[in-house]
Amino acid sequence: MVGGVKALILLLVVVCVGCGESEAGKATKLKAAAVSEAKTAASKAKAALEPKAAAEAKAAAEAAKAEANVAAWVSDPNDPNNVTIEAAIRKSLK
Repeated sequence: MVGGVKALILLLVVVCVGCGESEAGKATKLKAAAVSEAKTAASKAKAALEPKAAAEAKAAAEAAKAEANVAAWVSDPNDPNNVTIEAAIRKSLK
């Protein structure tokens, strides 16, 4: 019976000690969690910057389009309305 008790105690010690995590296992899990957090933060930062960049690009495109429309307009001398408007503009500039 003493041998059985010793075996039982040995079995309990092995099971209890074997169930704990090693320091290397804990370090690996912590490192994986830190990498995951860093990736999440980077993706959030990128997502925050994309709408700003898209809005700036859209505004720049609209400004370029507006400039192109202004430069592309040419007065038609055969249109009496345009002639009247141009005459008023020239008169106001003098």
